[in-house]
Amino acid sequence: MIGLSTSWRSSETNSGKELLDDFARLEVEALELEYRITPDMLREMIPIIKKGAISILSIHNFCPVPDDVPRSQASANVFLLSSVDKEERRQAIKYSLKTIQLAHELEVKAVVFHVGHVDIDAKKERFFVLCPDKQDWMRREPFTM
Repeated sequence: MIGLSTSWRSSETNSGKELLDDFARLEVEALELEYRITPDMLREMIPIIKKGAISILSIHNFCPVPDDVPRSQASANVFLLSSVDKEERRQAIKYSLKTIQLAHELEVKAVVFHVGHVDIDAKKERFFVLCPDKQDWMRREPFTM
């Protein structure tokens, strides 16, 4: 089964029903719910999804859009699970749990996470000085177990 992400149309409507209707007109059978779905949109979508009108293959964290985050600023990295800031990590965990709860409620088998990044003061030029010649590196035998 092939599915599409709601990111294809989610920014063009504020209605969950309208969003699902757009996919139904294309005869799309399965979706990934992504991070621009608002709580109000989700409330409209859940009864339709639970009736089996469309399958949900995955949910992209953070879904729905977290409280106090404008929809225009919604993203998979709005809160970083890898943040050094304790409050940001707490928010990331709080809203990740909401996404997981939604996946459980809708019996979705996969949740997509961007676990974050670690900011470092790295200078790639220094790395390449330490790295062997690219051609030699590419010709090396792969590691074996």
